[in-house]
Amino acid sequence: MRRALGPAFVLAGFVASCGGTQPAPPVEVAAPTEVAPTAEETPVEPSAADFDQGKRLELAGGPALGCEARQAGDWVRVRCGELSYFGTPAWRASVDKASSGIQPKVTGGMGQLQLVWRFTEGSKLDASFVWFPHLVRLHSEWPKGSPRPLAVARFFGVPQRSAAELIQAACACPPRLAPGLILKSHGISCASPMIDGDGVDPWEPECLRGLETGCQEFNECLTHEPSGYRECIDDEHATGLGPFTSCHKKCDETRKCPSGFSCEDAYEQNPMGEPPEERPFACFPTDEASSEYYQALNAYLEQHKK
Repeated sequence: MRRALGPAFVLAGFVASCGGTQPAPPVEVAAPTEVAPTAEETPVEPSAADFDQGKRLELAGGPALGCEARQAGDWVRVRCGELSYFGTPAWRASVDKASSGIQPKVTGGMGQLQLVWRFTEGSKLDASFVWFPHLVRLHSEWPKGSPRPLAVARFFGVPQRSAAELIQAACACPPRLAPGLILKSHGISCASPMIDGDGVDPWEPECLRGLETGCQEFNECLTHEPSGYRECIDDEHATGLGPFTSCHKKCDETRKCPSGFSCEDAYEQNPMGEPPEERPFACFPTDEASSEYYQALNAYLEQHKK
């Protein structure tokens, strides 16, 4: 009996495999959907109120220029709203170089100028501020792997004394030339100039450096007397000779001039003495910028009439 059933079972199995129930078709598996990476949201700049209530930061040279720095989160605002030690307000600012992601922005105008950026580890910023016709450079840097710097930024070649102290010292000399109209608009009484002037030109920084020595040096510098001593600092080129020396910020491929200034051959601008073997280049204000400045200054003085 067992032997008789054997072939039947084999035949049934063969029929099932060849002509019986068909196998299910293969199931198609959909390819995985590619999910685009979510773009990082751009950090939102704090409001003016956030900065006003924020911590005041150390800003090297800020007191002499009428500028302050405040923090809101990882943002910094440098605002120049007071008179500088030149006796004039800040007019313009521009960003020269900035590391990626710090979102630098300049807003405002004469007497209300501000620069905002994100101050984070690895950030770096170079900017130029103008107290026409004088140019002052600002540098901020937080190197990677280093603790947060004590000073958020610094202005190059600027005294550590406050603008109020330096203006008071200059007025006490008394000056023979002074930005008297601007000072008066801020309620500052400065001795009457002994030489007629329009009362708006700023004191020259190379003369203000003489205040540390005394009034005589300061006045001799202002009036271009032969004994007047003028000295330029490291990032400046000296043009002219003796009492007719003037100082201008150096410019090259790495140090650009801001808007309103052009990089020119410093010797050609004031050819005195023998031409140097290596011609220096420096930032000089353009005629257009000069016209724009005095228009802005007139409007500023109208707003600040006492």
